[in-house]
Amino acid sequence: MNDILIEITKQLTDAIGDTLSTGFYLLPGLITYYTYRYCRKIPDHTPFEVVVFSLFYTIIDLLAFGILTRILPVDPENIYVLYLLATILGILFVLVDHYDLILRVLRSVRITDKTNRLTVWKDTMKYARNTYVRVFTKDHLMYVGFIRYYSETLDPTEVFLTDVTVYLEGRDYTFEELEKIGGIYITKENIRCIQYLDIPEKDKPTVDY
Repeated sequence: MNDILIEITKQLTDAIGDTLSTGFYLLPGLITYYTYRYCRKIPDHTPFEVVVFSLFYTIIDLLAFGILTRILPVDPENIYVLYLLATILGILFVLVDHYDLILRVLRSVRITDKTNRLTVWKDTMKYARNTYVRVFTKDHLMYVGFIRYYSETLDPTEVFLTDVTVYLEGRDYTFEELEKIGGIYITKENIRCIQYLDIPEKDKPTVDY
């Protein structure tokens, strides 16, 4: 009986050790994955998908760490440098994604017209911050102001304008100015149309909220 208990205990200990070892080796990839996920709005992944992505990122992290130890006087056993590198790589992946760098190069040589953004909303809003716009709403109002914030996803779709002039839409496409306000939050459900306007650079707001 004692031999059976000892064998079971040994197997449990080995299993726990293997699990901890796997988690240890996946930790750099997990750091890269969650750094990327924290900075970018991405759908939730299943635990299996998280493990797969973390394994992929771990391979990249270890390759980059190996190169780093060859060109700089870095101790190959210094895991803190590895974790720091994993964080930096996560931020680098965010920048590549945010600025659409890979597909931008391919578009410049006319290989594709594709972007890494899945919706027209995200494509048009990508560089729309501080853009001067007219927003027409379903309650027959028109808001003229600068885009300050906008949603990354379509659920919800929302936009926040600053330095806003509010107009009431009348018949024959006439508008009556109602008031000026500092800012307004508008959701997709109330948006009919957004028009982008030209305005001199000097007139754009300079304060970053």
